[in-house]
Formats: sequence, C-alpha cells, structure tokens
Amino acid sequence: MENDVDTQLKPILALVRQSVSPDRLNTIQESVFSGCWLGQTYQEIADDLGYDAVYIRGIGSQLWQQLSKSLGEKITKSNFQTILQQRLEDGRESVEVAHVAERPKSGETPHPSVNVISDSPSAPISRDPQNHGEPLSASGGQKGEGDDYVFRPPNEERCYSKIEQQGALIRIKAPRQLGKTSFMTKVLGHAKERHFHSVVVSLRLADTDIFTSLDRVLQWFCAIVDDQLGLESDLEKQWKPIFGSNYNCTHYIGQTV
Repeated sequence: MENDVDTQLKPILALVRQSVSPDRLNTIQESVFSGCWLGQTYQEIADDLGYDAVYIRGIGSQLWQQLSKSLGEKITKSNFQTILQQRLEDGRESVEVAHVAERPKSGETPHPSVNVISDSPSAPISRDPQNHGEPLSASGGQKGEGDDYVFRPPNEERCYSKIEQQGALIRIKAPRQLGKTSFMTKVLGHAKERHFHSVVVSLRLADTDIFTSLDRVLQWFCAIVDDQLGLESDLEKQWKPIFGSNYNCTHYIGQTV
C-alpha cells in the first residue's frame, strides 16, 4: 500500500520524466531527486545510497540544470518543489474547452463533420503520405496508447463530448513536453473511431510569405482543408476579394466542408 509520500512523489516524478524527455533519468538521479523532495541534504542522500557527498551534489546540480533547460526557468534545490507543484497543477488544468457552436438552422440536424486542429510550432506533427490525415508523433512514428501516455481524467471525456458538437473549439494548454501532442492524438483517435474526418494543420508547413497577410493565411488554411479532405473545390473561384478574407473563409468552411 502506497504511503502519502509515495502518492505525492509519483505524479511529480512522472512530470520530471516527461520534462526531460527524450532523455531519461537513471536510478541515481531519481533517488537524488526523491531525497531532495523529502528535504534531505546531499550528505544524507549520499549516506543512504553509499556514495560520496560531492558526487551526489554533482548529480543534483546536473539535474537542476537539465530541468532548467527543459522548463525554461531557473530550477534550484531551494525552489524546485514550488515550481514543479505549480507545473503539475497547470498540467491538470491544461485543457480549456470553449463551446462556440452556432445554433443549427431550422430543420437541420446538428452533426460534426470535420475536426480541424492546428498545432503550435512547439509541437510539430509529422505526416506520412501513406497515412493521409493520420496524426503521428513528433518523431514520425505512429502514436498509440502505449505505457507512455498519461491519462488526464476528466479531460479526455470532456474533449470526446465536445467533438460531437457542431462548431466546438478545443484549446489545449500546457508547458513544453507535457504531452499536448499525445493528448491531441488521443482525441483524434477517438474521432476516427466515431468515423469523423480530421484535418491536421501544422503551421510549420507554411512558407514564411504566407504570413504576410491575413488573407493569405486564411486562404492557405482553406486550401489545406480542401486538399486533405479531397474535396477538389474551386477555391480560387469561391474566394472573392470584395467580400474580404474573414467572410470568404467562413463561407468556404460553412458551405463546402
């Protein structure tokens, strides 16, 4: 039976492992981290593990540097508990769901037709021509439900429910390397099981000149959707400058998709 200390350490260690990924913590590093978390000095940790205190201090120093680099802020033995606890809380509240569904027209049955999800530059998604429309891991491999996936109830169920609603918007927020891509892939996998069509849009695929104007960005976005769904609509003909980019994009998504 786990005691309170083990229960508290388990999610913190999971957070640290994710933060330093793809690097891995070895047994000594985890022991040093756990000892520091329990308030032990380096000398006390060294005595418990049977190592020299200078060596253990060096392990601790390397660990704080590694976490500082991964988390983007200075981590030390004196502040790591406060920062990691806050990061853990932020991760638990990482998914904010904003329902922006429009009221369906009279007599129209609401149904989700396309889930369009745009990933941030910090979490690129690789694509394989042989897996058209399938989300892949950042390394290019097919992402599954292996032991590395950390469930975040009730966030999964909230997202599963929202993708059933027409016009819903899901925003995923979390610090770097805390599983945003895996979470998104999990939700898209559920959408596929429900026979929904998905479009994965990575802003990294856009040339820099695309971002010179809002009109080009929205037209590029619509073209990506059109291409991945194989709609073959005449986007250039539908895109009328007199209406402006906001109207053109809204009209295209509403009428074509």
